[in-house]
Amino acid sequence: PEDLFLHVVLDKKRGYCLSLSVLYLAIGERLGMPLYGVVVPGHFFVRYDDGQYRYNIETTAQGALADEDHYLRSFAPPAGHKLYMRNLDKRQTLGCFFNNLGNSYSAVGDKEKAFLELSRAVQINPTLAEAHTNLGNIYLSKGQVSAAIRHYNEALKILPKDPRTLNNLGNAYMEDDKYQQAQNAYLRALDQDPGFLDAHRNLAQAWRRQGLFEKAVAQIRAAIALEPYNPENYLHIGRFYLEMDNPQAAQENLLKALLYAPSMTAARVELGNAYLVMNRTDWALEEFTAAAAAGDAYEAHACFGMARCFHQQKQYDREILAYQRVLLIEPDNIPALQNLGNALLETGQFEQAADVYQQAIQISPQSGLYYNLAVAYVKQENYKQALTYYLDALKIQPDYAAAHHGLAVCYYYLKNKELSLKHARIAQSLGWDVPKAVSYTHLRA
Repeated sequence: PEDLFLHVVLDKKRGYCLSLSVLYLAIGERLGMPLYGVVVPGHFFVRYDDGQYRYNIETTAQGALADEDHYLRSFAPPAGHKLYMRNLDKRQTLGCFFNNLGNSYSAVGDKEKAFLELSRAVQINPTLAEAHTNLGNIYLSKGQVSAAIRHYNEALKILPKDPRTLNNLGNAYMEDDKYQQAQNAYLRALDQDPGFLDAHRNLAQAWRRQGLFEKAVAQIRAAIALEPYNPENYLHIGRFYLEMDNPQAAQENLLKALLYAPSMTAARVELGNAYLVMNRTDWALEEFTAAAAAGDAYEAHACFGMARCFHQQKQYDREILAYQRVLLIEPDNIPALQNLGNALLETGQFEQAADVYQQAIQISPQSGLYYNLAVAYVKQENYKQALTYYLDALKIQPDYAAAHHGLAVCYYYLKNKELSLKHARIAQSLGWDVPKAVSYTHLRA
C-alpha cells in the first residue's frame, strides 16, 4: 500500500498508474497547468485540457500521449458514464486513490484499513464500479454476504459485463447456499471471458453443490484444456472423483497434481483419502505423514487422516495422539473431538471420553454427541446420568432409535420396567433390532 504515496514513489522512482499520475498532477498544479485525472475501468491516467487543446498522458509509458480510442478499446468504459473518461476534480481523484489504497490493504491482509479506505472511495465516487466490487470483496471476507451482493450488483449496474465482478457475485451466492444464482453468475462471467480459469473452477463447485458431478468434472476438464499443467485443476477433479466414490480416478488425477507440484500438501492429503477408500491403509498413512510433516495449513487434515489410518489398524493409542494433535491446531474441530471420544471409549477411558464429548457439546450440541456422552456414562454404570443425556439427544432428534434403545437399557437398570418397555418398543418401531433380553452393549453414534 505504501507504494501509492508520493514520498515512496519519489524514493523508489516507480509506482502504479495512479501514484505516478498523482505525482504528475501535483507537479502540474504547482506549475499552474490545466491537468486532470481520468479513470477508466482498471486504469488511471492524466489529461491536459485547457479548453482548446486536449492530450491524454500515459504516465506508465514515460508520459507518452495516447488517443481516446486507445482507452476505449483497451478498457471498454461505458459510454456516457458520469465518471469514466471524464476530467476528474481533486475530490474524485482522491476517491480513486482511496479505492486503490483500499485494494492494496486488502491484498496484504489488512481488512480493517481496506474497509475504511474503500468505504471512502464509494462515498466519494458512488459510480466507480471497482470501488463497489472491492468493497463487496471486503464484506464477503467478513461474512456479510448480503452487503457483498448489494455492492457487486451496484458495480454491475455500471459495468454489467465485468467478468471478475460476476465471478465474485457467484462466490457470494455460494456462501449464501444459492447455488443456482451462483451458477448463473459464473456462466455470465464465462460468456464475457471464456478463458477465466477461476470462473471455470467456481462453476464446477456450483455444479458439485447441486449434486451434478458429471457437469462439475466436465467444467474442470475445460479448465485443464486452458492450463493443462496447472496442479490446482487436478486437485479439484480428484476431489470430485472422491465424492463420486471413484477413488481410482481420484488417485490418477491427484498423482498428476503432485507430478506438477510435488509440495502440494492438499493433493497429498486427498491422495491419502483415496487410498483409505481403496483400503490401502499403509499407502494412505505414508501420504498423511508426509503431509503432516509439511506443517502448513493442511496439517490438521493430514493428522486427521493419520488418525483414521490408526483406527483401521486398531492402533487406538496412536489414533488418540493423532486426534490430540489435530485439536492442538483446531480446538473446535467437532469430528476430531467426537472421534477422540470414541477412541477413548475403545481403550476403556470412559471418564476421559465423557469429558471430550462434553467439550464438543459446548461447541455444537448435537444429538450424536449427547448419545455418545450417554454411552460413556453407561460404560461407567451411571445409568441416571446416562438417561439425562439420552433424553437430550431425543430433544434434538425425537426419532433417534439408538437413543430410545439406550433409554430402555437405563430404565431397565433403574427398575422402571414400564418405561423400559415403552422405549424398547419405540426403538423397535424405528427399525432398531431390540433383543428379547435388554442388551448391555451399546454401539457408538
